[in-house]
Amino acid sequence: MAPEAIQTPNSVDSRSDLYAVGAVGYFLLTGRPVFDTSSLVELCQQHVEVIPAPPSQRLGKTVSSELEHAILTCLEKSRNKRPSTARDLAHLLARCPTAGSWSMEDAEAWWGRHERGVTPASTTAASSSVYERTIINESPGSRLRSSHPKGKHA
Repeated sequence: MAPEAIQTPNSVDSRSDLYAVGAVGYFLLTGRPVFDTSSLVELCQQHVEVIPAPPSQRLGKTVSSELEHAILTCLEKSRNKRPSTARDLAHLLARCPTAGSWSMEDAEAWWGRHERGVTPASTTAASSSVYERTIINESPGSRLRSSHPKGKHA
């Protein structure tokens, strides 16, 4: 929930929705919510006051700086610092090194091999290899590497 939705619910706008998109993206990338808390009050307080840990820090692996920037920009506390529109967010995501490298067929095949709700860390090495090649860099500063031609993922 965007900070302004907690503090002044009548003031939400499209940038509040983009905060939620950032939170979903954070979860999809890390397998964890933006904030781990034990109560709803603590969760709301953190969304208002605490800067999220970068996804790469939560994962313990390098994430492309462009993807991390896009997600963290959506999670800015000030909505004036967030993308103004979904189109602005799409432009940020288009800068990611692997933007456009997955087709709808690739995505459907990946989801067909993975149980919903299972984090990438708990999948087998073979089934998580596409995830690793696409989202997570293998070492700081390295480019993503794939031994499979586009559309031929194992």
